[in-house]
Amino acid sequence: MTDSAMAAARAEAPARTSNLPDYDPQLSNEDLVPLKNQRWTSYNLFAFWMSDVHSIGGYVTAGSLFALGLASWQVLVACWSAL
Repeated sequence: MTDSAMAAARAEAPARTSNLPDYDPQLSNEDLVPLKNQRWTSYNLFAFWMSDVHSIGGYVTAGSLFALGLASWQVLVACWSAL
């Protein structure tokens, strides 16, 4: 980006983010700033839990516990208590 293009971007950035709190206009826009009124529904909590449980780390932990010789119910208890 040339200097004149960067200057033009800086000049128009405050107009796009004028209603935002004290965020750097070059590093934020309305899509990136936190929501003012975030409401978590049961679907949001379920989706967040699913994304946490179904991850590479979760599978590696469970697989490692099986490799150590734990029974399936012991792996479930160990993984559930780690949450």
